[in-house]
This record gives sequence, C-alpha cells and structure tokens, in this order.
Amino acid sequence: MITSATVSKLIMPNPEGFPQQMRDRHQWITWRLSQKSSNKDEFSKIPTNPKTGENASSTDPNTWSDFETAVAHWKSGKASGLGFVTIPDDGMVLIDLDNCRDPVTGELTQEARRWIESLKTYVEVSPSGTGLHAFQLGTKTTSKCKNTAIGVECYDRGRFFCVTGVAPDESQYPISDNQESLEKFLDECFPEDEETTTPLTACPLPTGVDEQRVLDKL
Repeated sequence: MITSATVSKLIMPNPEGFPQQMRDRHQWITWRLSQKSSNKDEFSKIPTNPKTGENASSTDPNTWSDFETAVAHWKSGKASGLGFVTIPDDGMVLIDLDNCRDPVTGELTQEARRWIESLKTYVEVSPSGTGLHAFQLGTKTTSKCKNTAIGVECYDRGRFFCVTGVAPDESQYPISDNQESLEKFLDECFPEDEETTTPLTACPLPTGVDEQRVLDKL
C-alpha cells in the first residue's frame, strides 16, 4: 500500500538493470499513481498503455509495448513507473515475495535470502522497497497462486508486476531456466494439502479491475 508517508520513498526504475530476456519481450506497460477517492491518504497504481497513456489491460496485448517505448513514456514524466505483463505459454514465471525486506537497511529475511539463493535467478526490489520479485523460466506446476500465510504469490499469466530493475544486492543473475529449483520452491510454498492459496483463472476482466487489486499491493 502506498500512502502519503511512503509515496516519496518509492523505488524508481533502473532501466539498465533489467535482463535482456525481459527487454526483448513486447509485454511492457507503465503505471501512474492516483489518489484514492475513498481515502485521500492512500494511492493506487493505475496500469497505463505506454503508447497512448490510457488504461492498460493484462488481457489486451494492444495496450502493451516494447521496452524502449515504455521507458520513454516513463522518462517523459507521464508515468510513475514501469510494469511487465505475464502471459500464458511464454515460459516465464513471476514470483512475488511480500514483506521480506527492510526498506531502510535493505536487509532481507532469512527465508527470502534462502529462496533467492536456491532459485539463482533474476531478482529485483519491489517499488515499495519492502518486497522482492523473482523471474524464472520454466513451467508453473501448480494451479495455486497465493499463500498469504507466508506472503508469497506466483503467476505465469494474466497479471501485471510493477518492476524496478533494482537488484537487492551486488550478486545478480540473469533469468535462469532451472525447472528443478522452481519446482522445489513451488512445492515448499504451495503444498497440495493446504488450503492457503487461491487458484488463478484466465477469465477476462474489465480493464483495470483485476490489475488494480494486484498493483495496489506491489
């Protein structure tokens, strides 16, 4: 959640920090901050089309752009940050680790450190500075997407991630293709015998509805 107290502390994107595997894809959007009408002290992240500035949708590729267009739109001052869309069957899995980083010191929790060392893939700091995103090539072998008990989410389609390109430390990896490490992570975080997760469906939704729910927490 972004508030009046934290909005000035958002992590700004570092375009040079994104791996080439992401830059080469036509799956980029931008986003802008908007003050909530229900609470003037809170802000929402609105996904936007880098080509037009209008709202973007995770189910409409016509509202996405290439990397260079998205960066140019952000640098123009018409957007607050950059975003990346997950799509079916492109082989990329996006992992969201919540509340695992101290935004002041940069210190990671023990679990987060263990997970990123196990995955050995591209990891970045979330815009809030309190979480991490990991990007992995492979197959998501579970229909479950969220484990609120440990603050972990995982998607391979139909979602936006607000991305930064900012590494959590000096040891950075490219996006790895390691199905074994991915499955080990999924088995640990999304055990089949627990009802702590929410299945993901790819049903189209009105522009901005589903995306907004996800973007608000990143």
